[in-house]
Amino acid sequence: MINAISTAKTTELSKEQIIEQTLSKIGHFFSNLGVSYSIIEGNSKLRIIQTSEPPRMQLPKDLAADLKSVPDYFKLLRQGEIMITEDATQEPMLAPLAGWMHSCQTQALLAVPLRQSDKFIGLLSLHSSTPRTWSEYQVGMMMEIGEYLSFSLQEAQEQQKRQQTEQALRESERKFHAIFNQTFQFIGLMSPEGILLEANQRALELVGLEAEEVIHRPLWEAGWWKISPETQAGLQKAIAQAAAGRFVRYEVNHFSPEDTVATIDFSIKPVQDETGKVVLLISEGRDITEQKQALEELQQFNEQLDTKVRERTTDLIEANQRLLAEVEEQRRAEQSLHQTQEIFGQLTENLQQVFWLARADLQNFLYVSPAFEQVLGKTAHSLNEPLLTGMDIFRNSIHPEDQERVQASLSQIQQGEYSQEYRIIKPDGEVRWIYFHTFGIPNEQGEVYRIAGICQDITERQLDQLQQQSLATQAEEPTKMLDSILRTSVDHIYLMDREGKYLYANPEGLKAWELELGDLVGKTGHEIGVLVEVRDNFDLRRQEVFSTGKPISGEMQLTTTDGAIRYYHYVINPVLSNDNRVDQVVIISRDITERKQLETELQASEQKFRTAIDNMPDCFAIYSAMRDQSGQIVDFSIDYINTAAANSSYLIKEEQIGKRLCELFPAHQVGILQAGSNCLPTNPITTLEEHGCGGYRGDAVLEKNK
Repeated sequence: MINAISTAKTTELSKEQIIEQTLSKIGHFFSNLGVSYSIIEGNSKLRIIQTSEPPRMQLPKDLAADLKSVPDYFKLLRQGEIMITEDATQEPMLAPLAGWMHSCQTQALLAVPLRQSDKFIGLLSLHSSTPRTWSEYQVGMMMEIGEYLSFSLQEAQEQQKRQQTEQALRESERKFHAIFNQTFQFIGLMSPEGILLEANQRALELVGLEAEEVIHRPLWEAGWWKISPETQAGLQKAIAQAAAGRFVRYEVNHFSPEDTVATIDFSIKPVQDETGKVVLLISEGRDITEQKQALEELQQFNEQLDTKVRERTTDLIEANQRLLAEVEEQRRAEQSLHQTQEIFGQLTENLQQVFWLARADLQNFLYVSPAFEQVLGKTAHSLNEPLLTGMDIFRNSIHPEDQERVQASLSQIQQGEYSQEYRIIKPDGEVRWIYFHTFGIPNEQGEVYRIAGICQDITERQLDQLQQQSLATQAEEPTKMLDSILRTSVDHIYLMDREGKYLYANPEGLKAWELELGDLVGKTGHEIGVLVEVRDNFDLRRQEVFSTGKPISGEMQLTTTDGAIRYYHYVINPVLSNDNRVDQVVIISRDITERKQLETELQASEQKFRTAIDNMPDCFAIYSAMRDQSGQIVDFSIDYINTAAANSSYLIKEEQIGKRLCELFPAHQVGILQAGSNCLPTNPITTLEEHGCGGYRGDAVLEKNK
């Protein structure tokens, strides 16, 4: 159940769906109890927003209670203290909430506050309609569920922010698409055969040509491409591919009028008619000489930096491993010494078993430990009599139902080791289970000359065995449910120890590495082929969880067995032992390659378009129409202007963006409103001429939906 709740944060569910799913699973697990999730509204009002209850119990949604009436209780919740109420009628602190508890049909309450960044965000509660004592298992389970639910809700909130960011990127691309889709630094128009039909002035200026020298001629014969025959042949091949309907893009070198070599980011895009036939080719180019030089310098710097980081990281890892080994060795030595001292003290001072020593003929007891009186309930001085009396003390205590079985086996005492478990009746009538064990002690000739025995009260052990059988039956169903969840999960789920060895992987996790479970268990990342850069970085994150005991998440890049690069989002959760020590971690990962590719493409597209428009010689701007209640345009808000537009005015770009157009240029208000009214809503693009505010002419995109 814990794993299912933890996995929910990687399934892109909303916060409400995660809460509903969590309450459903808790309700199924604690089938006779109600469960609710509440939030704080305002400063102190506690309101139930989600519930799950058994058929005979009703937990009303939207039920609210003002916690100002119980300030001490409210203070403890805000501090993150779990609140355990076994009988609400006996809790004076909760008396002001008696009406609320009655409406919830609740007499016993186990409330776990959820916190994020030291902020109280909600309350996860178990409700009982009758007074009850909450077990340590129930308390621990609810605390762990609360921790994972809090982390899952935080992950869902971050996922919602990422989706909003992606939507903003798409909206930004839509705004600029009308301008960028038809403009570029260098642009030309060709027939499918490669005959140049049009070329913009920037492209002609690149090599110092006039339009009549290149128009209506094959593009590969123009001055741009005469740097080498190989360059011309490459262009002809690219034109043929574009004419077949493919988009072609590559980098190529051109000569400038100063006979210097410029690197151009060149592309050819086919334009098709309604039947899918290619009728035109659009060639576009951008001078990336400076960027290429800067990128090469940056790559060299990154390589040097990466080398230094790897060397330093290796040294730190080795030093850390040595330190951890020394600390672990010292801890084990101290633990062994402590255990030895403890055992010695228990044996010498607090031995609970009866230890006795007798002659081989069983005629006298040579020694009986003090525990004799406690185990059998009879005084030790009675054993000062001959052995027959002493043995009678043992034999006369045997329970009548076990008497025949034990008496029949006593003859084996002098034949070697002897063991038996049976019941006794103490003088006060109490029935106890004991374990009776004897063994012979040989002399130098190998003959048994003494017999030693141990008599131990095992009543609690017998009861524990019955309880363990009951607990095993109760635990069987959750174990099957957990195994089913792991096998059907679409995520990759792994269990690793402190040494970085895999202890378990679900089917999806094994499929990712094309391994069987037997081939993975006991292996490290190095042994199954994980790249050293990925392995070192991931080991650091895993060690962080072992050190802090807190779950972490992140993203990483892996190369699959077929050489493909994939991106994964992962969560590393600690697994605590009984002494709250992190001995293992659970790793849950999901393939997010497609999402990463989409984000990269959106960001690259926006950056490309924004750089191109900002470096155009013409003036461009985006205005949003502002209307009054009747729908009439009363002004325009300046959403964006490029550098050329800003330079043509006496105001800098930052002084114009976000301002109203008529406020900046009041002398031209009538002309501005007339031009805007003429272009909206039928024509989204118009030309505005302003002679009194810097004397520039530019194209403005007016969005009619603003």
